[in-house]
Amino acid sequence: MTHRYYVFGSATGTPAGIGPAIALALGAECEVRDSSYAGGAYCLLRGADFDRLTVEANWEDDDGCLAEPDYPDARVLLYLTNPAPRVLETLSALPDVAELSALVLD
Repeated sequence: MTHRYYVFGSATGTPAGIGPAIALALGAECEVRDSSYAGGAYCLLRGADFDRLTVEANWEDDDGCLAEPDYPDARVLLYLTNPAPRVLETLSALPDVAELSALVLD
């Protein structure tokens, strides 16, 4: 089975601000949660067109390292697993949201 993983990013906003807007665009449910592992408040989205989507801050740890150091301009990160093509099209069309990486494993 093929697994597809994507990271999208936004240079503006917060997870709690962007998460509900993305959920609305995708017709998904959004639950705001809190986790020290995810840098504080994050959003877990649930929908029929993807396995998992989280919206998290690109936060700095105690040593000053970003969660995703390869993307220092992205304040907010979207981690997406096994999306339908429609989800990728919708996210790519959103203002201030860009695909940062994609990984396909067979």
